[in-house]
Amino acid sequence: MAQRTFTDRWLRTAGPFDKTTEFVDLGCPNLWVRIGKRRKTFSVLIGPSSGRKRISIGHYPTVSLTDARRKATELLADPRAAGGGRPRPGGLTRKGSVKDLFEFVIEAMESEGKAASIPDYRLYLLDGLDAAAAR
Repeated sequence: MAQRTFTDRWLRTAGPFDKTTEFVDLGCPNLWVRIGKRRKTFSVLIGPSSGRKRISIGHYPTVSLTDARRKATELLADPRAAGGGRPRPGGLTRKGSVKDLFEFVIEAMESEGKAASIPDYRLYLLDGLDAAAAR
């Protein structure tokens, strides 16, 4: 593994190598490129060092360096977008209940001035005998 700042010029001229060689981009953390005999493939490593997951971004030049860096940044910010991993620290981790959702909807309707139907919605969603939150 070699570290360097990727440029389009370097990517165009690097390789081919007889043995697959990996490089990590200093300009975008966890963005890797594998260069072999026939292709150059971007990937990103997600997760803690004990259980990292490699997610392929695409082949160069079909995926440009700019697009690969953008996609790597998105995946690092929310690894769940790639189909796995845990959210990064500081992300939204609280899971609300259906009742919390309904309270939010009622408050949003009040703030929009739809106060005439608020008692009906509260009865239907929260307080009534057949309330949706009670199911």
